[in-house]
Amino acid sequence: MGQAAPDYVLDHAPGSKAAAQHALIMVRKDYILSAYLSDLGGNDPASHNGNPEEVIAVVTRYLHSTPTGKVLPGPRSAIARFARFKEGLPAMAAALERHQQEVHPYKDYRVYLALLNEFLRREQRRVPEPGGRTPTC
Repeated sequence: MGQAAPDYVLDHAPGSKAAAQHALIMVRKDYILSAYLSDLGGNDPASHNGNPEEVIAVVTRYLHSTPTGKVLPGPRSAIARFARFKEGLPAMAAALERHQQEVHPYKDYRVYLALLNEFLRREQRRVPEPGGRTPTC
């Protein structure tokens, strides 16, 4: 059969100057795409080996800033936040009368994403800005 499709393709905001030039293409293992696809306009695939921490590191390094230009925290910070999310996931699932297995990141994507978004909103309120100021919401 044909080559496997990329696991993820992440692009900048549609219509942005960067969107016309760069895209992040992630594959589970190096060299999974055939040679003619590996150079997609100068965008070589980044492998993540099926490891969520590697996915986070690749995406964080690729994005490096918010749409407003604020520099994002580094991969270690994002990975630590993800670990806190996973620790709190059973309690968040229970609040929705769901078992943790009923908020699977693929099978229950919408519920998982809603919980992740809520977690990030809470985290944003508690994380001080550079200089020690706590953001006001």
